[in-house]
Amino acid sequence: MGTGPSISVVMPTYNRRARLARVLDALDQQAIDTGAFEVIIVDDGSTDDTSSWLDAQRRRYELSVIHQKNSGPARARNAGIERSRAELVLFLDDDVEPSPELVKEHLSSHEQEKDVVVIGPMASLSEYR
Repeated sequence: MGTGPSISVVMPTYNRRARLARVLDALDQQAIDTGAFEVIIVDDGSTDDTSSWLDAQRRRYELSVIHQKNSGPARARNAGIERSRAELVLFLDDDVEPSPELVKEHLSSHEQEKDVVVIGPMASLSEYR
């Protein structure tokens, strides 16, 4: 697989700046070496301060931000895949706070089964408010 990341976390976003901070903070707390994954956020034409806030972010993991005109989450995910450097992609929604084990467990699932789609239970951030 080379020296790049083992997995790319791709996240489309649109006007979710307030929630993104919690999601990105949770990705900082992953129970895996931060060099094992990259995070690609596709700003899908946000009209709030999401775009400028993302550009100012510095994280423990490699973070790439793509800016595009509003085209919907499917096109945003595709743009993230195109930028991805890893063989595996984990799609994460911008309102889902990942547990510290998410990336590690996702990679582990792919190591155990070569042709697998991993889907796990999740709770929206709105459920915690």
